[in-house]
Formats: sequence, structure tokens, C-alpha cells
Amino acid sequence: MVQLTKSLLRRNINRATYAPGDQAKEVRFPLGFLAKPELETLMNALGGSDVIPAAEQGEVMLNLSAEQWAKQKTIALRSGEDSARSRAGSIAAA
Repeated sequence: MVQLTKSLLRRNINRATYAPGDQAKEVRFPLGFLAKPELETLMNALGGSDVIPAAEQGEVMLNLSAEQWAKQKTIALRSGEDSARSRAGSIAAA
């Protein structure tokens, strides 16, 4: 989602802790929600709407499918060349 929305939507970090005050007595149920694009989906930002800005001058779109992006990200993470972060659908112009 970060790639497609230019960082507008980001993953939440799970910070499991005790609820404050009287809420601590209540039963809580965790809920996970996962979303994944189709393998053929281009991982470019969906810019140009009222909410997601269009690409700025100098931004270069990745033009990678979700499958290609996942393979490159996995290789980079395993080799230590990248960390688990996002460039929000674009890379800086060289």
C-alpha cells in the first residue's frame, strides 16, 4: 500500500500492551488485515487524485510488477543491501 499511495497508507507497527484504566478488565480480540496486489499490478504510485499527489518533476516510476518488485525486495533484504522500508512508488532521479 505504501508503494501505491505514495506513503499515504502505511503499515501499522503492532504495539501490544495492556489497556489503560478500566479497559484493562475488558476482553480484547486482535484482528489482522492483509492486502496484496495481483502479481501483474504495476507498483507505481496511483497519483493524480485529490488525495494522492501526482508524480513530481524528477521522480522516476519503478515500472515493476508486484511480482518483480517482491523478488527484487527479497534479494535486497537477504543480501543486506536494503532494509524493510518503502520509497512510495518512485525512486529519486540519478
